[in-house]
Amino acid sequence: MNKLKNNKLDEDITSEVIGVSWDKTNKHWISKIKIGKDIKFSKNFKNKIDAIRFRLQTECDYYGYDNAPQKHFFERYNITRQND
Repeated sequence: MNKLKNNKLDEDITSEVIGVSWDKTNKHWISKIKIGKDIKFSKNFKNKIDAIRFRLQTECDYYGYDNAPQKHFFERYNITRQND
């Protein structure tokens, strides 16, 4: 019996937050923001929570608090407006 392979999207998203994934080769979390095909921000972390917080705070700073695509996570990860 053949097993179906997960699609590429399932393999890339290894956290609940878009833009944060586990690099199993180098054994660290990667946090990044892509705009179109360009990577605007990218950083590696040993800790998943730190990677998520970096992604969300950078998203908040880049898009603005009210326009950030994943602002529904801000309260859970203690992300605040920087310029208030």
